[in-house]
Amino acid sequence: MNDRTAGCVDGYYRNGTSGTCIKCLPGYIGPNCSVPCLEGLYGNECQQQCPSSCSICNIIDGSCPKDMINTTSHLIQRRSRSAFYIVTTFGCVTVLALLLVLMFYIYKLATQPLPQNFTFTVQDPESEAGRNIVNPACGSIYENI
Repeated sequence: MNDRTAGCVDGYYRNGTSGTCIKCLPGYIGPNCSVPCLEGLYGNECQQQCPSSCSICNIIDGSCPKDMINTTSHLIQRRSRSAFYIVTTFGCVTVLALLLVLMFYIYKLATQPLPQNFTFTVQDPESEAGRNIVNPACGSIYENI
């Protein structure tokens, strides 16, 4: 170190021409003003907080970069939107899977062969033969009266 850069306390730097110690410019702190403000802080001695409309601001004047304005709310909206899409997609896939299972079950039932002793007869409801049919195996409800 030479005499021109040494000897100033934190928050000051030595002017190379005059050799005097000068207070750090806004946005910088530390020995020889070599440390920029931490994220979220700006200004003289980094004592001011960035506006709530941006998470990172200009270390000198606290202005928000145009692409960082409302970053927090955009992230929340993006996360909410992506969660909505995930839930919606999962719901649709679940419904489709259930429909496929149901269609497969109906197909299996429809293509299953009928038992050999199964008979199916259709009778005309207008004909007399179709009225008062009693299954001989069950008997008549009037037999014991």
